[in-house]
Amino acid sequence: MIELEGHKTFAVPAATLWAKLSDMRFLVDCIPDVGQIKAVGDQSAELVLRPSLGFVKGELQLSINVSEQVPPSSSTLLLKTKGIGTTSEVLATFTLQDASPATDLHWRAAVMQLGGLLKAVPKGLIQAAAQKTINDLLNNLDKKLK
Repeated sequence: MIELEGHKTFAVPAATLWAKLSDMRFLVDCIPDVGQIKAVGDQSAELVLRPSLGFVKGELQLSINVSEQVPPSSSTLLLKTKGIGTTSEVLATFTLQDASPATDLHWRAAVMQLGGLLKAVPKGLIQAAAQKTINDLLNNLDKKLK
């Protein structure tokens, strides 16, 4: 299993950050490499990604489902991708801590399953790609909050 985690501080109150992170429409707008948004609900989303990763070609179907929420401090999301000859499952969690006037976000992502061609990709490449995607998402989130 591949695990990643990190922290980022946002210059907004915890209540503001929670409201944005628990809004699936806002969250989807922060995801990098989105080609098409198919459906967005309160607790789920379906979209098409066109990743700019050398070892993943074409499109990936991404489904996001909120599996647990503890307002206003933490949430767990299950992300599943499916592409030509590839599948993955990632469990992502985040926790907010008030650091008035800012908010500290602690995140963790665990790759639970890699299928098809992704099984042959070296762990280091998967980790680097996942870290880049998470950093891009957090940077997009930060920009949209300003």
